Amino acid sequence: MEEIRICYQRINLLRFISHLDTLRLFQRAFIRADIPVAYSEGFNPHPRISMGDPVSLGIESKEEYMDIKLSSPLDGDTLCKRLNAQLPKDIRILDYTYENLDKSIQSLINSCDYIFILDLKYDDFINLKKSLDLFLNEEHIMIKRKRKRRGKKIEIEENIKPLINAVKSIDYEEGFLNLKVNLSSALDAHLKPELFFDALMKFSEIEYDRNSLEIVKDCVYKIDESKGLI
Repeated sequence: MEEIRICYQRINLLRFISHLDTLRLFQRAFIRADIPVAYSEGFNPHPRISMGDPVSLGIESKEEYMDIKLSSPLDGDTLCKRLNAQLPKDIRILDYTYENLDKSIQSLINSCDYIFILDLKYDDFINLKKSLDLFLNEEHIMIKRKRKRRGKKIEIEENIKPLINAVKSIDYEEGFLNLKVNLSSALDAHLKPELFFDALMKFSEIEYDRNSLEIVKDCVYKIDESKGLI
């Protein structure tokens, strides 16, 4: 049985569809594009595809991955061309590979670059820029988040300082903050970008509208710190 890993982007309005709806969208595209996807056996067969950890609703992503098992051979160029012809324009297949398929997508990922874009007053930007170094120099950066314990959701405090790898740039252009940060995305050490940003703004004592914040997942890094899985 042949297997292929594809890299795709999900941008613009399609950042507002859920992980499950994205999966369903691909399943319909496979049928229309006549992709020979393999199916599981049993009473309820389902396509043998797997995706990386889902990004939160509303986050644009320039680099997502999916593993697809095929019931018959199909070259990568043909698969990508057929799928792109059936997918909405805001989801594009960018590349593919047949390598490292013995390892799951998420096990290969170490970190991700995220870009935060926010309509912000200039005085608040200056305050944020001054606060950023102090924030990163904190010994502990504690947040509260919900975890499942024995089937129940409980709120715990967690130190996210070890999960913040680097601030790559901070700029102010035409009234907008543009902040680029690298955050841990490993299997056992994963930080959601919105939690990082909430913690930073709380530390800086700046109020903001979460609905006006744009987050872009820009780049994925492997364990060896090289870019991308393909």
